[in-house]
Amino acid sequence: MRFLPVFILLFANISVQAQKTFGLKFGMNESLIKYEESSQDNLIKPYKKIKSGIVFGAVAEIRLNPVMRVSANILYSQKGLKYKQPGYTEGKIKMNYLEIPVAGKYLVLSPKKNPLGIFFGGYGAFWLNGKYISTDFKTRETSNTKIDFNSSEHQYSRTDAGIVFGFDKEFNSKNSSWNFECRYAHGMLSSARYRTDAMLHRVFSVSLTYLFL
Repeated sequence: MRFLPVFILLFANISVQAQKTFGLKFGMNESLIKYEESSQDNLIKPYKKIKSGIVFGAVAEIRLNPVMRVSANILYSQKGLKYKQPGYTEGKIKMNYLEIPVAGKYLVLSPKKNPLGIFFGGYGAFWLNGKYISTDFKTRETSNTKIDFNSSEHQYSRTDAGIVFGFDKEFNSKNSSWNFECRYAHGMLSSARYRTDAMLHRVFSVSLTYLFL
């Protein structure tokens, strides 16, 4: 711990000297949750579908040198799960998060013009709200239930964290810069205390970022 102040001062010095850029991001999430309990996951696996959602927010990037960068995002991210059991029921689980990914990036192609970068890092997230929506095919009745974070029956965990990695491609002009990104996020924290309810996020994202030069 005695090295922490030195690290903070070193990082602050690098941040001051390095070039910084900011931007706005918008994209799509493709989510496919995995239940932590293998028997539960195997039971629903034949009926699981990919759930689409939006992701958007702000981006900050520190350019350490011509080929090394560090980026941080603050994002609103829609995750969850869809399922369909023919002849019985279909529905979705909506899970909306405030997410902060931080990653280091290395430019592997054409760093001076329109660079291609690969990145790896981690994320932390806070579960804001959500719903369970299901439709019974026989009765055609639909239930819409807001997730209750105070429920003693399920005991949800609102925090999540995991790893992120992927690649991006920049398209630069004289007055603007756009960044096309493909990212995979692998959640490592359970969404609930009990394993039968606990889910782990698996999310693939495609997004476009406008960087202010």
